[in-house]
Amino acid sequence: MRIKSVIIPLLMILPLLGGCEDKPQAEPEPSTHEPWGEPGMKGKDHVYITNGKVQLGIDLSRGGAIFHFSTAEEKINRLNHADEGRFIQQSYYGNDGKAYLWSTNNWTWNPIQGGGSDGQPARVDEVKQGPNYIKVVTTPRQWGRLASTGSCPLAEDCRMTETLSLDGNYATLSFKFEYNGDKILGKSSQEMPALFCDWDLNNFVLYNGKSPWTGGELTYITPIVLSGVANQNPMATSAEEWYAYVNDEGYGIGLYTPGTGSAVYYTAGGGPGGAKSGSCSYFAPVRQIHILPETIISYKAYLTIGTVDEIRSTFKAIHEKL
Repeated sequence: MRIKSVIIPLLMILPLLGGCEDKPQAEPEPSTHEPWGEPGMKGKDHVYITNGKVQLGIDLSRGGAIFHFSTAEEKINRLNHADEGRFIQQSYYGNDGKAYLWSTNNWTWNPIQGGGSDGQPARVDEVKQGPNYIKVVTTPRQWGRLASTGSCPLAEDCRMTETLSLDGNYATLSFKFEYNGDKILGKSSQEMPALFCDWDLNNFVLYNGKSPWTGGELTYITPIVLSGVANQNPMATSAEEWYAYVNDEGYGIGLYTPGTGSAVYYTAGGGPGGAKSGSCSYFAPVRQIHILPETIISYKAYLTIGTVDEIRSTFKAIHEKL
């Protein structure tokens, strides 16, 4: 049986990833707000696209995960890519008991696009790039380590595909996950997708009123500061199904995953910010989805940058078009 992105009422809280366990951290780098290279620049591991309004970059040394997003004019990256668990990327969970370890913590089945918690990358199997799009096919890696080997294995029974394109002031993120294993891994909260951004964008914004897309008052939330792997992440709901992190001036980055009206969120560290800082802000729209043999999960999300009003206006236009 094949399954397509089934939406089920939310019952569970996601585990955490992205280098945020409760252990001493290296001193974070100064807030450099990493600038982007020249349009069309292709470095050893980084591939970029731009349409003159926004620009996006992926890191082929970390499974093709999205590490950069900015306006073409400003060229200041607002995403965090301090380790393999950050970025904007696919990540899925299954109930596989205590088969894996993260540090000394029991961990479950959790293939992610960027690579394992021990720093080993996922495997990029295919890359295609056009003037305004990138397609990457990746064999992900388990976030946790197997006790028997002490390393994070490649999830050879999984395949992740992302197709990224730019349209005006936003990016369309098309994600597909295929599980070809034989285990029944049960129902878990799935990140749709995970988004790690600059710690300086630490005001969480959404609309949770009763009249979506009518310009009603937005809700601003100050997230909790993460303090360990077992934290119970708070959950928010959005009637307009988009979420954003903005700075104190109301400027930031937003993500809209149609059909996903709940999200988990937190911040980690105490600053300063920057693309490679240990401090970051995180959220993920989430759905409850079963992982069964021959499961396929396929969905689209939309990413934009600007003021809160610009973010909301962009997503409203996309909503009306859909």
